[in-house]
Amino acid sequence: MKKVNLIAVLVLALSVSLTSCKDNKNAEAVVADVTEATENVVEETEEVIAEAADTMDEASEATTEAIDAAKQALIDAEEVAKNAVGEAKEAADKAVEEAKAKLEALTASATETANETAAEVEKTTEDAKETAALVKGDN
Repeated sequence: MKKVNLIAVLVLALSVSLTSCKDNKNAEAVVADVTEATENVVEETEEVIAEAADTMDEASEATTEAIDAAKQALIDAEEVAKNAVGEAKEAADKAVEEAKAKLEALTASATETANETAAEVEKTTEDAKETAALVKGDN
């Protein structure tokens, strides 16, 4: 009976010991799992932060490029406007010169026509005076 009791005590001690080891192993596994999960979260968080920083850098570069493009567009628009004003002034100057030339030509033509008409009127007046003198002389 002593042997049976001794075996029962040994079996009991062994089962308690195994259960205790199993609980320790489970606890160690849980701690390892939690540690691994924490490390994974930290790594993923670091990756997300790095990606966010990259995205911010890209957005900053894109904004700078957009600002530079807008500045260049303003410079180009100013140059186009200056050229357009210059071309419009040249066209206006040319139109004024053409109008002056036409006016001078018309004035010269009108003066010539007026002179011709005056000469004809003078001749007609002379002729009328001669005719009047002849008519007076016949009476």
